[in-house]
Amino acid sequence: MSCRDDRFINSSTHQHNNSSTRQLVNSSTHMDNYIQKLLKRIGDMMDGYIPFEKLEPHVLEVKDLSRAKDAADWKQMYITVSAFLNTDGGLVLCGIKENEKEKTYEITGFNSEHEDKIRAELTSGNHFTDDERNQLKLDHRNITFKLFNFRGKQIGVVNVHPFADDEKFVFYRKTNTAYIREMTGDKKLTQAQLEAHQEYKRELEYARELRPVPGATIEDLDLGKIQQLVRLLNESGPFLSVPESMEEAMPFLVSNYFIKDNQVTLLGMLTCGRDAFYHLDKRAEVDCFLDTANRAFVTADRRYVKDTVIPLMNQSVQFTARNMRIATSYENGGTAVPEYPLDLVRESIVNAIVHRDYKSNRPVQIIISPNDKLIIKNPGTLKQKMLIEIPDGDDIIYRIIPPKGSPESQNPKLANLLKDIQLIENRGVGMATLVGEALEHRIGMPYYTMDSDTVILNIPTGDILDFKTKAILQIYDRFISDKLTKKMNRESSRTILAYLIKAEDMDVDECATILLTKENNHLKTIKGLLEVKLIEEHPNSPKHSPIYKVHRQLRKTQYDKELREIFGENKFNSLSDKEQQMLNSLYVNQHFGRMYNLGDEEENKAQFWETITNFLIFDTYEYQTDVKNPAFFQDNFLTINELLDNKKLITFSEEYGYQINDSK
Repeated sequence: MSCRDDRFINSSTHQHNNSSTRQLVNSSTHMDNYIQKLLKRIGDMMDGYIPFEKLEPHVLEVKDLSRAKDAADWKQMYITVSAFLNTDGGLVLCGIKENEKEKTYEITGFNSEHEDKIRAELTSGNHFTDDERNQLKLDHRNITFKLFNFRGKQIGVVNVHPFADDEKFVFYRKTNTAYIREMTGDKKLTQAQLEAHQEYKRELEYARELRPVPGATIEDLDLGKIQQLVRLLNESGPFLSVPESMEEAMPFLVSNYFIKDNQVTLLGMLTCGRDAFYHLDKRAEVDCFLDTANRAFVTADRRYVKDTVIPLMNQSVQFTARNMRIATSYENGGTAVPEYPLDLVRESIVNAIVHRDYKSNRPVQIIISPNDKLIIKNPGTLKQKMLIEIPDGDDIIYRIIPPKGSPESQNPKLANLLKDIQLIENRGVGMATLVGEALEHRIGMPYYTMDSDTVILNIPTGDILDFKTKAILQIYDRFISDKLTKKMNRESSRTILAYLIKAEDMDVDECATILLTKENNHLKTIKGLLEVKLIEEHPNSPKHSPIYKVHRQLRKTQYDKELREIFGENKFNSLSDKEQQMLNSLYVNQHFGRMYNLGDEEENKAQFWETITNFLIFDTYEYQTDVKNPAFFQDNFLTINELLDNKKLITFSEEYGYQINDSK
């Protein structure tokens, strides 16, 4: 999320008031600064100060274009522009060549004499058509061009803003093809994708956001909010006059669908309404709750926000941020670390408000459970094509397919407007952000639950490498390490395995988790794990959306059958539960875990006991036992001694530690 608290409109006054509104950051200046930093990064790679790496392919592209008559280069640029228009927007840097063989960039420069040519060609209508193949002229709302000086040469930067979801797709006229942008570059849209989008556009013909608000007139729109909105839009360029009256505002209101057929639309009331709650009821409300057992704060642990969408976002984020727990990170010099990443909180709340189903007269709800999870209840349902439910033995697998750049917003006009004023990202990264934060160990495993008309996002605090997954990966350490190749990153491999283990656990509780895909893969680890067979693709996976499952060995925690074969049915059954559980843990560690030399260092002894104890706790006591409780350690030690000294069911050596006595 790029939005910040100071970017939200202050709704407490109807007129613009500099004393009560924070200074807004000029997004044009912000973009210039971003481009300058980007060019410096390229220069640092050229000079060897930082390693060569490809620029972010989903939003950046470099083109040579030093030869104005090179038709192939220009064709590729038009294709890239088309892809950016159809996806999330992006920048084309003209005058830079990527030398992939030498792992560097070359500055070829953009001839400023061709500035008029590129401006004219991009907006001429000669290169792009809509989905009905009508000529499509772009303007400043979709594309801008600017020259930057860099190392004695000029670089031309084409800044592409995406079309609204209901206006896509843009076709490149010469190939009669529509393109989208993926991580690997420009991709042709398939016929199936085009047909799915046509179906989506037919659904939008009945979009709630453009329906009239009964009883509302133009006098119910707030001139101050309209002026503030225009000022925000003008930050990307001085294109619109700030209206001084409602009469002057009419062209703006009509062109942005706030007024349609002389009636105020839901979109207009949501963005500029004088009293949105009066006209829209709970559609203009967010209910925020702090779920705490401390009833002393009963009046401070809830807030009902009623306003237009931008104040709804602002105040909901503020409530959530104010009530999150704050920890101290000693790894980062004692800095304060909130319970949930603030950018993720912003993005999740904003997405809920923007993409909710406005047919439903129910509010968005935000529930903060300290030290547990953040819950966001959103009126509406997920598209059926996003949901996977397939049988898997006695259980059912529940997964959600994250969008791959395909437009899915139920309120595309509202979403596009907020993109233009940079309150939400151009990229539809909501689910990708959730996966990314989980894989970076900043939140627990995110999951969704659903009923007939509500989508409930649950964001647990903590880490996907929680006590249980750590215990499993720890006791199966040798099994995993023996399969990993030297090129594979051990930590990222463990993280992906933990994510997939958590996803399988969630299936048992009928909770839907986000499907891991190549777009949200962590350090491109999935391919490696597939090759070494630590994960596998489920045979009933939908086409193009593989469901990954971990090696079945990692899901096995009970080895009673193997132990009965070693000791005999009667002897094993005569053991106490604690003795059986200890033998089970020792068996797993002996066959699949790391071998500890217990006569070498105290650290090895500590790691061995931690491995055995953690596995016992998760598998036997379901986390109810305090791992630091000395009585628990003493109990385990006594059990080990009983099995070793009296019953002779295990052996001990300093080199191999505790082992199952196969001779028994």
